[in-house]
Amino acid sequence: MAEKVFARRVSGLVRELSIVDAALYGVLATGTFITIIYLWPFSNAVLPGTSLWLIGVFGFLLLGIPISIVYAGLGSSMPRSGGDYVYQSRILHPSIGFSIPFGFFSITWVITAVLGGFAISYYALQPLLYHLAYLYNNESWIKIANNISTPSATFAITLAILIIAFFNSVAGMRWYRRVQNYILVPCILITHIVLLALFISTSPEGFKQMFNFWGEKMLNDPDFYNTVLTAAESAGYVTTKLDLYKTFAAFTLPGTWLGYIVFSAMGILGEVKGARSFKRLASAFLFAAFYSSILFTFLVTFLFERVVGWDFLHAFAYAYYGGLVEYPVIPSVLSVGMMLTKNPVLMVLLTLGTMASTYYMSICCFLNATRIWLAMSLDRTLPEWFAKVSPKFRAPINANIFHLIIAIIWAFIYNFVPSLYWTVYSGANFTWIAGIIPTAIAAIIFPWKLKEIFASSPIAKYKVLGIPLITLVGIWLFATTTAMAVVIICEPALGVAAMTPRLVILMLFLVPFIWYWCFRAYQKSKGIDIDVAFKEIPPE
Repeated sequence: MAEKVFARRVSGLVRELSIVDAALYGVLATGTFITIIYLWPFSNAVLPGTSLWLIGVFGFLLLGIPISIVYAGLGSSMPRSGGDYVYQSRILHPSIGFSIPFGFFSITWVITAVLGGFAISYYALQPLLYHLAYLYNNESWIKIANNISTPSATFAITLAILIIAFFNSVAGMRWYRRVQNYILVPCILITHIVLLALFISTSPEGFKQMFNFWGEKMLNDPDFYNTVLTAAESAGYVTTKLDLYKTFAAFTLPGTWLGYIVFSAMGILGEVKGARSFKRLASAFLFAAFYSSILFTFLVTFLFERVVGWDFLHAFAYAYYGGLVEYPVIPSVLSVGMMLTKNPVLMVLLTLGTMASTYYMSICCFLNATRIWLAMSLDRTLPEWFAKVSPKFRAPINANIFHLIIAIIWAFIYNFVPSLYWTVYSGANFTWIAGIIPTAIAAIIFPWKLKEIFASSPIAKYKVLGIPLITLVGIWLFATTTAMAVVIICEPALGVAAMTPRLVILMLFLVPFIWYWCFRAYQKSKGIDIDVAFKEIPPE
């Protein structure tokens, strides 16, 4: 049956990654420094009363724990490339399994891939060059910093990153593993350690002094700290108290990234050794969740808030986004860390994490998206062209080429069509978390919908009061992700509560839904009944 139903009997991929690799893959997938730069001052400006460190707690308790268990349970039961596509198409319905993951992952991965030039330009190179330029009075570095943030420059950087990521992906998992473990992870850890050391060693008074030092250097204002406070207060700012709703609303932004601790189970699990072990997978994902949400997001922002002060971080956000004060560097937790030192070596080290995170965001898009398309092609819901795998490198060649072309197109739109920037980004933000909801539903009904597969799965033995653990945790994940999706699409501050972004979201899911039924009819006209494929787990 497998020979007649699937495009071929084997996927052509090889299990090159270990469980530890999968855990590190999950840590990197949360965006780390890419995620944290969007927390402040944006969150405190549009959602005043947001507690940054509480977002880290939410990330672990509300999302990290349930998503780890659900994806470890489904992944160990069906350890194949394709992730959500496999879970949703086998447990819910093929049309859902095709349309939701295709729309969800296509824009998610592509948008993530094109963030590269923007993040490196504005949050790594530009702050570094500005600080070094003003520290050493070097005018040429200021010119470079100004030029590096132009659309042409960011597009060029993005294009370079995409091409490098393309070749890294085509070379297969063995080469990616080396890049991850020997370059990306060390860079993340170095920047993390340096940032923590600077925040721990700086007092609130020390921050004020350094803030004024750089204010004088960059703006000729030796009392820039009080200038910010005065500007905010004169415009009507008053001290803001903790607001749990606004904190949860702000959490939905990085929360969509923090959930990607299970990124390997969303696409590349067919290339992870030991993926059939629920305990090992769950441990890997929970480790990634604890590191990303608690050791990283919580600890960094808690220390950041201690140093900067609750009132000042809100006042600065209010003044900066209100156009009341100017600053040559786009403010972020990282730029504040750079502000706490005059040591050029530490400044350089503080940029490594952002650049490593940026590169990972691009390479993981290639790795995951191409595996999803490969799985769809093996099921014959996409043309067999996508299923071509290099026998030498064990990587989907054609799918990588397709993804590169689409990513370049999106990169152009992202950099040169400002009117679509927020629409695309906010639309992607909703699909990131909404796409997980069907998988949560699949987890809830898994024990009854696929009885034989569940009975032989490693998670089947875990029950609470006679109810399967995956069902209970699936309900937990469904409640969290649904609440996040509702807030994202209804909260005006988050950008999706408008007609254009909602139409973008609708089309993301409607177009692949129509494709599925049309391509299914086409396959039937050729005598191929693709419905039979969804009664089995895809080839390994």
